[in-house]
Amino acid sequence: DPGANPHPETMVNLHGLATCFHAPAWAEGVLAIVLLALIWRACLKMAAPDCLALALAAGVLLGMHSYLYDLVLCIPLILVVLNGRGYPYWLKTLAVIFASPIGYLMPSTLPIPAFSLLLFLIVTSVTAVPISGPIAPSRVRQEVGGAAV
Repeated sequence: DPGANPHPETMVNLHGLATCFHAPAWAEGVLAIVLLALIWRACLKMAAPDCLALALAAGVLLGMHSYLYDLVLCIPLILVVLNGRGYPYWLKTLAVIFASPIGYLMPSTLPIPAFSLLLFLIVTSVTAVPISGPIAPSRVRQEVGGAAV
């Protein structure tokens, strides 16, 4: 509907990518399911704050109305990757490239922000850093009066 989506070619989500390449609606749905499966698989291995950051960034890509200013929700994922010790150096470099404004300021007929977000999310979810093991109640330190119990 043109009234609901006035400029889908400027969106930084799967809908914008599908519009740019004149893809059928089912292709957008299949890509969304694949992305959700990757994120679900990654969240099984990641710590909760890292998983939340990944889900926030995925929400931008999977949302129906996501524009350039919505990419601010990707900042937590960028910070998680840059701060994470287990992430490879090349993924941290990709996070810096994704965070830099050069791709968003370049004139292009292709949706560069949506491409870069999709690439960054897929690569981050595939290379998810596993938590150090299940967190059992016996491993949780409780502080009582300054002393560990």
